[in-house]
Amino acid sequence: MDRIITASNKYGSLERMLRSLSSRTRKRLPSQNGTTGNPVIARVNLGRWIADCACGGAEIVDPDDRRFFCFSCGNIANDGKYLPVEFPANHQQIENELLNRAVMRSGDFPLAAPGSLPREWIPGETVAELRDQRKAVA
Repeated sequence: MDRIITASNKYGSLERMLRSLSSRTRKRLPSQNGTTGNPVIARVNLGRWIADCACGGAEIVDPDDRRFFCFSCGNIANDGKYLPVEFPANHQQIENELLNRAVMRSGDFPLAAPGSLPREWIPGETVAELRDQRKAVA
């Protein structure tokens, strides 16, 4: 796995992902492409950029198309409208550091190789902290 997974590199685009999941889940997508409401915050989990919904669901997100739609609740708390996704300004640096962590493949998910750390980042962690974590297990 040579990249952190986003909606675009998994589905071709966020739009294709939304349409595919909408068809499978029978959730109606918002008619407007713009976003409104409080942003959801992106994080890296199992080598994927995701964001968590207030309902407890989570979806893959994309820094190039910052719309969020939860297929668990249909963004019901936001009247079914897309929420904005907030990525860290240095998301490329975060990705670059996480890509230094060895992984082995398990289905769609890059799991941490033995003796390595998972490709995960939570808001607030700095690139220096990620680097220090990696060096600590080396």
